[in-house]
Amino acid sequence: MNKKLLKNYIYDRKGFILLYLFCSGSLIFYFNFITTDENSIVYPVLFTTLPYVIFLLFDSSKYIKFNQRLLSNIEGVSTELSPSTYEHQLVNQLLLKMSIANSQQYQQLKEHHRENLYFLSHLMHHLKAPLSVIEIICNDESNTIEGNEAIQQQATRIRQTVDQALSLVRTDAFENDLAIQPVDIIALLQQCINEHKKECIQSNIFPKITRPVQQLFVITDSKWCKVLLQQLISNAIKYSALKSGEKTLSFIIEHDKTHVSLRIIDEGIGIPDYDQHALFQPFFTGENGRKVTHSSGIGLYLCQKICKRLDHELSFVSKQNKGSTFKIKMKASIQNNNLTNM
Repeated sequence: MNKKLLKNYIYDRKGFILLYLFCSGSLIFYFNFITTDENSIVYPVLFTTLPYVIFLLFDSSKYIKFNQRLLSNIEGVSTELSPSTYEHQLVNQLLLKMSIANSQQYQQLKEHHRENLYFLSHLMHHLKAPLSVIEIICNDESNTIEGNEAIQQQATRIRQTVDQALSLVRTDAFENDLAIQPVDIIALLQQCINEHKKECIQSNIFPKITRPVQQLFVITDSKWCKVLLQQLISNAIKYSALKSGEKTLSFIIEHDKTHVSLRIIDEGIGIPDYDQHALFQPFFTGENGRKVTHSSGIGLYLCQKICKRLDHELSFVSKQNKGSTFKIKMKASIQNNNLTNM
């Protein structure tokens, strides 16, 4: 290995060596030109050669020593580099920086993998209950219209859980599936409410939209914003349904020159104070999750993740047995100025 490194050293220092040979040759030629004494040539040769040979010995020793340790690390044998020159120190700092970055990335991937495994097991467990119910109903020979409706309800639960799972998986490649543009938030909200009309009727919930104008545009991605609204509306209906009687689900839209805010206000069971700090953590269901058998603990975590990627602000206030208010603050589009001036 030393022979190979020595060859590499000579190759790397070939410019200095050639410069030395040129300068030495010129000096010898000059002395030979001005004197006829052959012994006088010995002095310039010794004067130029001896210091340079000593320099090459020390320099090659440091070069070979550092590169030997560098090769050992490349081959998987952890060895301290012990840099002796400024150049070596820079290389050492770069390698340390890369090592720290790789270690952090490895920990992130490890944590992400652990989270995915936990999510997968949680999802399988969550799908097990509705599938069991469907199997029982299908095996019941006296199956009635009520049984068919129960199957439809369980199928809806499965679809919602799978949709949540797919949305959560797709957030890992969020930037590859993003189209930021002006979106009419009022039209998108009305579309989402209409898709939950049947659930509202079954739970005796009456949606109500309060808006300052007929159209309001925000800077967002229509598909991901719809996922966000669908999840918040679904949660509001789910936890409002636990209270008897008629309930109002209010959607209040406000705006200024720079932002549009949407508040979703339900009259449900509310969130206990001791659960509010962990509301956006993955798989956290809290006390309310134990009251709803099909609560996955994924929805609000997904909402928070989407809002961060879309540069929206998501906040909430809630009081137990009174209801909850979730607020989305989004950047307004310049198109709103044209609408208000019309």
